[in-house]
Amino acid sequence: MATDYHHGVRVVEITTGSRVLRTVSTAIIGLVATGEDADATMFPLNTPVLITDLKTAIGKAGTQAKGTLVGSLKAIDAQTSPFVVVVRVAKGADDAATTSNVIGTTDDKGRLTGAQALLAAQSRLGIKPRILGAPGLDVQPVASALGIIAKKLRGISLCLLCLSHLQSYAWHGPNAMREIYLAPLGMTQFAGSGEYQR
Repeated sequence: MATDYHHGVRVVEITTGSRVLRTVSTAIIGLVATGEDADATMFPLNTPVLITDLKTAIGKAGTQAKGTLVGSLKAIDAQTSPFVVVVRVAKGADDAATTSNVIGTTDDKGRLTGAQALLAAQSRLGIKPRILGAPGLDVQPVASALGIIAKKLRGISLCLLCLSHLQSYAWHGPNAMREIYLAPLGMTQFAGSGEYQR
């Protein structure tokens, strides 16, 4: 009886066999993008899809003239090769409708749409995206929505709002969320042919 009572930390050392350590992946990207001519079977609308092979996904993501999906996947592929959870949304009749589609909601069947569908990735795909973005679509309402979703997923949201440093600071003040990272205006990347591009 006296051996069952214990104060403090107890160490149990296992000297035989191997133990599997479970780690939490923090490098899973959650991407919301448009792609009107993307392969609808690979990228169904408002459905989180797990991409493990970026090269194949780029080939089925459509053209850059018809949406942001292919350009975003190419930019990710140029840097690294992580798991990517993609939610393709429809382009609206105008910018306001597109913004509404990107932010998303719950439809009449109870399914999450737009960026909200990233919240369903854990139950549908078994993984949780932690780095969220909607390149080319991240206007201020979208940035705020992605920040809220990132907070729920315990991740971060990267947003390029086309603001100067002072404008970014002014916007981030009243919308302060530690989950929102604003990329300032003028951020460039090396294009590979000797010049830099935005």
